[in-house]
Amino acid sequence: MSTFIILPFKNTNGKYLKALDEFIEPFTSYLNSTNIDYEIILVEQLGGGSNTTLPSYYSHLIKDNDEFFNLGRTINIGYDILKDKMLDDDIFIFH
Repeated sequence: MSTFIILPFKNTNGKYLKALDEFIEPFTSYLNSTNIDYEIILVEQLGGGSNTTLPSYYSHLIKDNDEFFNLGRTINIGYDILKDKMLDDDIFIFH
């Protein structure tokens, strides 16, 4: 059994990067101290950027230069990236 953790993220002017760094280190330290097989996927809403690793039907969504953070959009992208790796007993955590 694997645990997949999807972290939606939008780094507005570097404002949230420090908070992400402060979250990731203790979180991964805890997970590493257990016997949990996990994978963390960080899905960033780029706001005008581009990413060639995502399925093509998401290209118009991540290039969107929205001022607001679209949590649902980033969660759906993370799930679509991971769904091919998923087995019947795997766990998804959307943070």
